[in-house]
Amino acid sequence: MAASTLSSPAGSNSVSRTDGPGWEDGWLDLDGFDPDFFAHAGAAVSTTADLAAFNEALLTGELVGPEALQEMLTPDPMTGYGLGIYAVLDPCSTPEDPQLLLGHDGASFGTLSVVLGSTDGTRQIAIGATGRDISGPLPRWDFADVLVPALLATC
Repeated sequence: MAASTLSSPAGSNSVSRTDGPGWEDGWLDLDGFDPDFFAHAGAAVSTTADLAAFNEALLTGELVGPEALQEMLTPDPMTGYGLGIYAVLDPCSTPEDPQLLLGHDGASFGTLSVVLGSTDGTRQIAIGATGRDISGPLPRWDFADVLVPALLATC
């Protein structure tokens, strides 16, 4: 559904759905790990360029109507989280005029991605990383060490 219903309107070209682990379609054998373990998370395979295109199309209203988009962007008073979208303070904004970037992140065993953008579509950032170590109590590296400089580079 995502490949046919969302990919074309979002300008995404490389979205596919995994059929499971192994070498088919370029997957590395993960000893039986099925990314569908995380339900819908991990079931789509794409590029950071397509992730950014999807987020831009979503935030600018190309994928859903204005009412649905407003509902997605309106944070719950208890969690601060909208319907599938959360907001972070834009490090390029000033204290006098704070701006938000909106998007989502995703992670699975060994991978992590995040996409954030402005509602007018002028700024988008998508980062994907492999090598996420979940074997210990603390990660080997902090994703913020990559994300914050990348966001600042878009100012």
